[in-house]
Amino acid sequence: MNTEVLKQELYEYISALKVVDCHEHIIDEKEAVESKVDFSILVNQYNRCDFSSAGMKPAELEEFYHPDTDLERKWNIFEKWYPYVEDTSYMKATKLVLQHDFGVEELTKDNYRQISAQLQARRQPGYYKKIFEDCGIRVVLNDDLIPYSQRFPENTDLLKRVVRAPDVPDGVQMVNEGFFYNGITCLADLRERVKWYIGTLKKLDNKGIKLMFGMPYESVDDIEAAAELQRLLRSQTEQGSTRLFWYTVDLVLDEAAKEGLPVSMHTGYWEDFRGYSPEGYIPLFFRHPDVRFDLFHLGYPYVKPSLMLAKNFANVRVDLCWTYIISQQFAYDSLCQIVDFLPRNKVHGFGGDFRQAERVYGHRMMMNETMSAALVAKVSDGTLSLEKAKLWARSMLVDNPAEFYNV
Repeated sequence: MNTEVLKQELYEYISALKVVDCHEHIIDEKEAVESKVDFSILVNQYNRCDFSSAGMKPAELEEFYHPDTDLERKWNIFEKWYPYVEDTSYMKATKLVLQHDFGVEELTKDNYRQISAQLQARRQPGYYKKIFEDCGIRVVLNDDLIPYSQRFPENTDLLKRVVRAPDVPDGVQMVNEGFFYNGITCLADLRERVKWYIGTLKKLDNKGIKLMFGMPYESVDDIEAAAELQRLLRSQTEQGSTRLFWYTVDLVLDEAAKEGLPVSMHTGYWEDFRGYSPEGYIPLFFRHPDVRFDLFHLGYPYVKPSLMLAKNFANVRVDLCWTYIISQQFAYDSLCQIVDFLPRNKVHGFGGDFRQAERVYGHRMMMNETMSAALVAKVSDGTLSLEKAKLWARSMLVDNPAEFYNV
């Protein structure tokens, strides 16, 4: 079988899979339906990062993305900055959505008004179901970014919740007001609060816990934590403590292990990405061998350390969510290495990582392209047979995340 025929067969096989989407930030459909939208939502979120990198100032970014900004003014801003970012993977995802949903290759002065009107008109109750059917997505693991202390997120048939607990600000900046700490007077109170919360998540069938630290893990014992808590309760000025925060993280992970809840972790790319290096969490993995960790984004740019952690720790997996739109080349190179480096059950293959559901289709198409090309390369070099390549694709996109997150 020649390479082109092989690539087409693998592409069609992967495209037909009803995948588990391991990570989105999709807003509630009711909120989406009630929102005022225009063409700028198609270049929001991560495209915003590219605009900023290209030199667009914060005030101009705010003006461009504000829903009440005049549409012509938005177009003028976009037209000015688009040439600098039009070739990025982020923008490729947008172009694929434009082709699929509107039959055009890119946004232009002649179509931005019509596309804006169509985006608004199709936001009707139930439109999420059609979007994700078009994307070939069976179920979405969704971190909707609603602070965990405000409510217990509910599951739907499509969106299964993964809850952030605890957030860094709650532990570091708000020890006298944050959810886990409000009203507690001793460590026993804190333990009971954490136990109750994680147990409630389990009863409500939330599918996991999301952690995002931005700083290396620190081990804190009972004596130090108790002293730190009392010091903060006496203080009239200090409102937080990283030491008490890490103690709370350990309590959360102890309860997650007891309840069988997996833990997804942001690693790598974001703000000062040095703080999200996965190597900083090695002591955490040793301390909690019964917790199942999912390292998001392959730790980019710390890809090799992330893969090494999944190879070295039985309780650690890696997740390619977000990777294909960060850079298709990076995702391709990583998949080629993964196949001959990791056990097949240690990898989760897709997550769109978007707030706006309209954006997910483009990312799914880029994943289909990238994964099929990488698996063709591994068949061509003799590492895999065609059937093994298909098995790898199904494992990464369906079986592994379904088992890990119990969906």
